[in-house]
Amino acid sequence: MLRNLKWSQAEKRAARRAFDLAYERECAALIKQVQKIARGLDEPDDVWKLSDFIVQRRKDIDDTYDFRISVLPQLLARLLSDKWITMADLKGLDEEKRETIQELVVTLNHSHD
Repeated sequence: MLRNLKWSQAEKRAARRAFDLAYERECAALIKQVQKIARGLDEPDDVWKLSDFIVQRRKDIDDTYDFRISVLPQLLARLLSDKWITMADLKGLDEEKRETIQELVVTLNHSHD
């Protein structure tokens, strides 16, 4: 089912907009989180803990934000499940893709239960 999805140029652009929006939102949330942690730094070891946290988050974000057409439905489903985007952000995708992504969200949410 996922391998048979054909993406028009307009759909690729719409998916890229949603992808970029999710990335911006997640990075903005990370900035706020780092600022909060940084305000609470008291000990030298706290600096290294913050550094380790940032390195790990960078790895997580780099691993997540992989814009390849072959994994795009799964990626968009994950971003929806994690609430970095909404279905409204997927405007421009055809109904089949939106339904496929919604089904993947349900599967993801059940696997987290």
